[in-house]
Amino acid sequence: MSLQVQILLIIGSVLFFLFLVRNIKKSKLSIEMAVIWVLWGIGIIVISIFPQLVYKLTRMIGIQAPINTIFLIMIFLLYTLTFFLYIKISVLEDKTKSAIQEIALLRKELEDYAGKHRNSNLQ
Repeated sequence: MSLQVQILLIIGSVLFFLFLVRNIKKSKLSIEMAVIWVLWGIGIIVISIFPQLVYKLTRMIGIQAPINTIFLIMIFLLYTLTFFLYIKISVLEDKTKSAIQEIALLRKELEDYAGKHRNSNLQ
């Protein structure tokens, strides 16, 4: 990796990290998601500073080019993140369904109570 690319990656990673910290302070991210993105950002910074780690990993795995190793790692991380988000969506769908059912039951009780109250006032 050339020095220019390495410097560009380090600068980009640090800017991303600062942007991430800013959004965490503004409470735009949940703690769970913030941890994932912080780890992701640290990983990119480490790879930017120590590109020889990618070369060693490439040789260990037996992949032809280091860029393919990076693509493989990023695809795996994105796949994992997608799965994690799918789990969060499933949990939120269940909570939404439960809340809708509870609201419907409370409305029914309120309508029944209001109907009985009106009938008793008319008599």
